Amino acid sequence: MENGRDLRTFALVQRGKEVLEELDARKEGKKMLHRDGYVNMVTRYGTAKDSSEQFEFMAEGATLDSKLCAAYEGDGLFAKIIDVPAEEAVKHGFDIGVNDEDVTKYLQDKSDELDVEGNLATALKWSRLFGGSIIVMMVDDGKGLDEPLNWDDVRNIDELLVYERAVVQPDYNSLYNNNPGDRKSYRRGKTGQPEYFYVFSSYGSFTVHESRCLVFRNGRLPENCTSNVYRYWGAPEYTRIKRALQQTVTAHGDGVRMLERSVQAIYKMKGLSSKLSTTSGEDDVLKRIDRGYAGNLQHPAYCEDPRLPRRDYAVQPVHARVHQLPGGCRLRVVQRLQLRKHRGCQPARYQHLLGAQGENPRVVLLPQ
Repeated sequence: MENGRDLRTFALVQRGKEVLEELDARKEGKKMLHRDGYVNMVTRYGTAKDSSEQFEFMAEGATLDSKLCAAYEGDGLFAKIIDVPAEEAVKHGFDIGVNDEDVTKYLQDKSDELDVEGNLATALKWSRLFGGSIIVMMVDDGKGLDEPLNWDDVRNIDELLVYERAVVQPDYNSLYNNNPGDRKSYRRGKTGQPEYFYVFSSYGSFTVHESRCLVFRNGRLPENCTSNVYRYWGAPEYTRIKRALQQTVTAHGDGVRMLERSVQAIYKMKGLSSKLSTTSGEDDVLKRIDRGYAGNLQHPAYCEDPRLPRRDYAVQPVHARVHQLPGGCRLRVVQRLQLRKHRGCQPARYQHLLGAQGENPRVVLLPQ
C-alpha cells in the first residue's frame, strides 16, 4: 500500500510540474513541446526501470555430447533440423566439371563405390549435431596414416571413414603453436589448423595427418569464444536453438493440457458441507477420495462406500462418469466402470441417465 501511495504521489507531482510549465509558457507566449509516448508508473512501463528493457544475453555452458546424442535419438523435430539441410545439400549430386565422358563415368562409378554422397551427408549431419566432423580418406599412396599424403604416388582411394567431433581430438600443440616469426617450424597457410587428428572411435583408435582428412566445421567462432571446445570446430546447432526448441516442443502439449484441465471432476457426498465444517473434516474427505481411487486401481470394476456390505454383482461393461444416487452412495471418477445390478437396486429407475440406447452413460448404480 505504501509503495502504491508513493507512486501515485510521484505521478501527481510530475503532472503538477507539467501544468505549471504550461501556465508559465502561456504567460510568456511560448508554445509547449508535447512529446508522444506512454508511461505507466505502476507497471514501470516506459520508465528507466521497465523490465522489458532490462534484457541481457547470458551465454550457457557447453552441452554434453551424451545430451546431444539423446536429443538426436529421441526428439524427432530436432533430428529433422539436423538431417534435412545436410540431405538437401547433396541430394542433387555434384558436377566435377570434366568434359571427358570416360573420365566422368569412371569418377561416377568410383563415387558410387565409395558412397561419396552418403558420407558427405553424414559428415554434414555430425557437423551440425556436434559442431564438427572429419572424413578420413584411406588413400593408397605407400605412406602411413600419420604421414603427409604423397600426392605424386596416389594409386587409389580405398575407403571413406566419417567421425564426429565427439570422438576426434585435434593436435592442440600444432594448432596453437604455428608462429609466423619462426621460419623453420612455421607451416604456411596452416595457421589455426592442427597437423594431426587423434581418433578415439569404438571401432579403433589411431592418429591421422590432416592432409588425409576432409574437415567439416559448423561455422567459425572468434578466438575469445566462451568454449575452448568449439573454438576450432564451431558450435552445435543445439546450443543456438535449445530454448526455441524447448518452447516449440512444449507448446504442442499445451492444447492437450487445456482440454484436460477444462474437465472438472466433481465429488459429491451426503452431508459434505457439515463434514467440512468440522476440524478434521477436510482430511477425512480427502482420505475417502484417495481410498476410492486406490480401490479403482485395485479393482477397476468395483468401488463403493467401504461401510457398505460387499455383495455379488452381475456386471455389464459400460463407460461411466460421476453421479450422485439416493441413499448416500459415493461414486468415484475412473476411466472405466461397470453397471452393477443386485437384488436391492432398481436399474430401470435410472436408465434415462444412460442416454439413448445405453450410449454415453453417466451413472453407476450401487447398492443402497
